[in-house]
Amino acid sequence: MPRENGELKRYESYRTALVASGVTAVVALVVAFVDIVVYGSWQLAALDLVHAVLAAVIGVILLRFGRSWLPRRCDLAIVALALPFLVTTWIPQHIVAQHRFVEPFVFQHFLLLGIAFFSPTSLRLTFGLLGAVVLQGIALWLSLRGFPPRSAIVREPLFMLLFVSIAVALVVSRHRQRRLGAQLASTAARAEALAHCTAFVLAFRDQANTPLQTIEVGLTTLERRLPEDGTLLRALRAAHTRLTSIHRAFGTVDIKTRAEDALNPDFKSELSKFHG
Repeated sequence: MPRENGELKRYESYRTALVASGVTAVVALVVAFVDIVVYGSWQLAALDLVHAVLAAVIGVILLRFGRSWLPRRCDLAIVALALPFLVTTWIPQHIVAQHRFVEPFVFQHFLLLGIAFFSPTSLRLTFGLLGAVVLQGIALWLSLRGFPPRSAIVREPLFMLLFVSIAVALVVSRHRQRRLGAQLASTAARAEALAHCTAFVLAFRDQANTPLQTIEVGLTTLERRLPEDGTLLRALRAAHTRLTSIHRAFGTVDIKTRAEDALNPDFKSELSKFHG
């Protein structure tokens, strides 16, 4: 599971685009079947089949290369999956006139909800797609006002506005969820970095304790045996005092949690990371 903010966003956009490609392919195949059985329109079915093939191709490309894509490229893949619906959901007027039971705007309603569920990470692209669907629905409503079923025409564009409101609420909620997930990932990364620093501090303090004691004993012995080398001894004592003060400074760090695996790290390898 990715931990870094950028990595989490990339994984989220990749997963959303991949699932959207699979759902789009299935929906396009179902709509192609409906176009043949209900409307008897092989032309619309052919458009749906092309859309299904496009979705399948995008899905295969995502499976092979999508994990390394930036979120914006995955967003563009979602846009490429959604835009053909604007063509395939435009039901010709003569088909609506012949089938009085048809709800001409039901596909637009589901398309709005689908964009909300599989919204790109970019709010601009998401709201752009929603706006395109709304404009297409209004254009369809204007062109079908003289055709049955009258009940569906009368309900629009109020129903369209209702579904747009629901879609916008879902998009805002999804965006907020993504932002919280990014914040949690950032917090987790910071906690991991702090735990690493804590392990380093503990290792340095524990490893430095015994050598400092040895130096203290050695300096005391030298001061007794070689009192004439005062300059050298004073320099050594000053260096020892400085090291002792640093060691005490590490000892004053307020460490409230000490994990067992952080108590005995490989001090040399940890120190080499700082030099490297």
